[in-house]
Amino acid sequence: MAEAQRKYIGDKEYTVHPLPARKGIRLFVKWGAMLGPSMAKMADPKLRKSDTTSDAFSAVLSELFTNLDEGPLESALDELMGTVYESEKPLTPERYNVEFAANLVGLCRVVAFALEAQFGDFYKAFAVMGQAKETEAPANSKSPQTSK
Repeated sequence: MAEAQRKYIGDKEYTVHPLPARKGIRLFVKWGAMLGPSMAKMADPKLRKSDTTSDAFSAVLSELFTNLDEGPLESALDELMGTVYESEKPLTPERYNVEFAANLVGLCRVVAFALEAQFGDFYKAFAVMGQAKETEAPANSKSPQTSK
């Protein structure tokens, strides 16, 4: 079983307790549905060759906010933050709402740490899922046999 991960962010130590696999993959899919389209936009070769960084940033940001919906975001955030502890107390919605009031940067740092702790490298996981899709063969196809 995976171990809890600890990290100091600012002057506080946060601990992320790993989710069981089934709950973890469901939460991963929730975050992927929200962040996946903008992550795909970041990988777009046309944007990477864009004349300015601000063009690429603008396109990714636009994609991100187009796909974010308050309800699913709040649900995914509450579920993720339920795995984060500070001072041995869980960061419940009520608690992180107060602790990160007027501190969106701090909240984003803790969320990024929790995503990394829960899912390893978030970007690599998406890449692996994409590669698996590309390499899947149709169910009824067989590998060609070679003879010597």
